[in-house]
Amino acid sequence: MRNPNYVVGRGRLFFNKFLPNTKTLSGGARYLGNSPELTLSQDEEKLDHYNSDSGIKVKDASVSLQNDQSGSFSLDDISADNLALWFRGVVESNAVAGGAVADEAHNNVQLGTYLQLGLTDGNPIGARNVSLVVVTNVTQAGAVVDMAGNYEVDPVTGRVLILDDATDIAADDDLTIDYTAAAGTEELVIAAGTVIEGRLEFFSDNAAGENRDYIWPYVQISPDGDFSLKGDDWQTMTFSLEVLKLNDSTERQYIVKR
Repeated sequence: MRNPNYVVGRGRLFFNKFLPNTKTLSGGARYLGNSPELTLSQDEEKLDHYNSDSGIKVKDASVSLQNDQSGSFSLDDISADNLALWFRGVVESNAVAGGAVADEAHNNVQLGTYLQLGLTDGNPIGARNVSLVVVTNVTQAGAVVDMAGNYEVDPVTGRVLILDDATDIAADDDLTIDYTAAAGTEELVIAAGTVIEGRLEFFSDNAAGENRDYIWPYVQISPDGDFSLKGDDWQTMTFSLEVLKLNDSTERQYIVKR
């Protein structure tokens, strides 16, 4: 008599993303980090036939018309690459030239608000890691310069707070700001709305039971559900996956016992 295989599932999840607009692997599978959950589901559509010659109709044939395989998984490793997956985007290393900026205009300012330095259509994030910030009020007579006590600077984010009790700045005044931005590189996750497709692999390392590895040669991954940026629990991102057929010679799923 065969011994039962009772399983408490554990394992690691890997994803090898296809190159854009292809079904060509990008070169290597990336470990996605800790995955608290991984589930699979199947949906079968059937056409049933019933014999109705007499009495109660009785089913005497059934044909499968369609089979959909899907699933979901969650990750609590909030890496840049995983954020890019969830936001359907890319990770880029952005080179910042840095340098001195003079007379950057900020018009119609309001007390108690923040001004983002370096904000343009081409740079929607703005300048960061700034120093030597000098604020000039060009509305006031005589152009009051470097109004200490009227503003505060967060040098890391490049934001200038115009204080509620500023004495040298009034509502709707126009300011110019001089500053120096540090040169360097910054990591950017850019949400692009692209379709995420590739090869998914799950290598079991079960707490109990036989280990089996699951291979899906072609899946499409989509963000699913909420991603809580603030709370009292570990951040977790959830994805849905659809298992697709890569080509005529490749099945949708393979399960290998180790």
